[in-house]
Amino acid sequence: MIKLWKGVCIHHSESQRFTTAEEIDQWHRERTKPFRCIGYHFCVRQPTDRSKPEVIDCAKFGRTLNDSGAHARGHNSTHIGICLIGNFNKRPPTDDMLTVTAELIRNLFECGCLVAYSDGPVVQGHRDLNDTDCPGKQFDLERLRRLV
Repeated sequence: MIKLWKGVCIHHSESQRFTTAEEIDQWHRERTKPFRCIGYHFCVRQPTDRSKPEVIDCAKFGRTLNDSGAHARGHNSTHIGICLIGNFNKRPPTDDMLTVTAELIRNLFECGCLVAYSDGPVVQGHRDLNDTDCPGKQFDLERLRRLV
């Protein structure tokens, strides 16, 4: 049986844009209070300037869609964690990254694991849920919501 989620929580890695999901998994395992694996369910990464962004399913690190996340205090059991790799305090994500992320979110609706509720937007930034500027000051969440 697939777990039902009420929303997605968008993050940025606040790292160089060519950071890998494997590196993030290692960072999360090496924290002072380590996670058992990467805290997100998906990462979106643009491998090079000219390539299409790729979606990394973090199930390969041990975080499946049936597992609560470790990405937004108080919302890990209700929101799927999606991390776009890059530092969006310095520059906005590329149009392609937003498009691929919106496609991922639409696919989560289509597979039936993401269910819209009326108590708020389905797509939320980490900053909407906790005291942080994540997913970055240059990240236009409204634009992503319109793309979904």
